[in-house]
Amino acid sequence: MPREKAAQDQDEAWNRLSADLKSYVTGLRKCSFFLKEMFDGTANLDNFTSHQDEARHASAALQRSGVVAPYRPLLFAARLRHPNDGEFYAQLVALCEKYSARVFVIRQRRLNAGEARLLRLAHDLYSTPEGEDKRECILREVAAVIWRYASDNEVTATLESMDENWYARRGHKYFLYEYELSIRQHDQELPPLSRFTTGAGEQRTTEHILPRHPAPEDKCWWDHFTEEQHAALVNSLGNLVLTYDNSAYGRKCFTDKRGQAAGPGVDVKKCYAQAELRQEQRLAHHDQWTPEVINKRQLVFASWALERWSIESPSVAELTEDVEIEAEDDSAVDLDQNDLGDP
Repeated sequence: MPREKAAQDQDEAWNRLSADLKSYVTGLRKCSFFLKEMFDGTANLDNFTSHQDEARHASAALQRSGVVAPYRPLLFAARLRHPNDGEFYAQLVALCEKYSARVFVIRQRRLNAGEARLLRLAHDLYSTPEGEDKRECILREVAAVIWRYASDNEVTATLESMDENWYARRGHKYFLYEYELSIRQHDQELPPLSRFTTGAGEQRTTEHILPRHPAPEDKCWWDHFTEEQHAALVNSLGNLVLTYDNSAYGRKCFTDKRGQAAGPGVDVKKCYAQAELRQEQRLAHHDQWTPEVINKRQLVFASWALERWSIESPSVAELTEDVEIEAEDDSAVDLDQNDLGDP
């Protein structure tokens, strides 16, 4: 009997191993398919019974943020555990993009900020017992992690600060691109973000309205800015605008850069008023470019960003209940020094 029992136990062990391996390989196959869909803006998402468009839109925005890897386990868990729930997946992806925008792009936190918690949430979601639904809980807890690293007050303070060098941030083009999407006309086509971030002309797609190096004799600038103000404001978010090519602007005076809208008797030229991008066109509404205008424009960005990447303030219980976040250095990190690209 002992020998027969041992043989039976061994058979059961091999059967369990075989089942585990089959489940693991099947999961890998599914996740590779999910990953392909995540990077395909035209994916059909046939498994979802609804909200396919919302899921595609949210996935595209997450890709543009430049940070995807930290969320993959959680997104895979959502697809594996709730394969037909497009609404939950779209909401989760949208939260992940808000995580990237608020925590990494705006607050410049380290790329492992909240990673341990996200992994645990992925495990909790995937291993949810039958008959138990954790979807709403997962959404609330992801929002709570975002808030811990980038509350509304912290996001506002960063965006309103005139001491931040936004030009040095890789994420400034993503920020300005999302802003352009929000203000463009419905029938206006906008090329992909890669048009502004890759290729030979990459350095020419961010325009400093106040030039980085105005000529000493250019009173059109120095009458409005002291050297100290120039140094403080030139790389601020309020002084940057997305453009297709800034080579024609150079160090020209603001009135020359501004130009006039196209019309009878007005020459066609490279200027803000005749630009294709709406954010450039809006610059033409100003008579002069001054420190006050830069500050006001930055406040507009701050208000817009809080609405674009809004989350509800979590309760005290949600902030403190079962939250385990790895200790980290709270100092800001320039994202240009990190590899944010995802294959």
